[in-house]
Amino acid sequence: MATVFARSHHLDRRAAALAQSIEADGDPHDLLTTIALINRLGVSRKWLDSASLCGFGPPFAKIGVMRTYRRDAVVAWLRDRENHFATSHAEPECAPRPTLITA
Repeated sequence: MATVFARSHHLDRRAAALAQSIEADGDPHDLLTTIALINRLGVSRKWLDSASLCGFGPPFAKIGVMRTYRRDAVVAWLRDRENHFATSHAEPECAPRPTLITA
């Protein structure tokens, strides 16, 4: 399944630093709560809920009614966002311009 990305988000510019910080803070299999994750990412709960449900947020698991995020999955998601940001801001390849034919 292909990863879906939001067009652009301020998070993309900080993805590498966030991934490194979150990765260094604990065991890769730790579960992060929604509150812990929004505080770490600097996003609103509404954005995280929308991103997760629409398919461009980090993968989550539900334990009862609580949504949890595995630390290693969040780090992988951030690395994907970092790569997406780098490629989406690359110079586009120039396509040859069509030749105009005038009569």
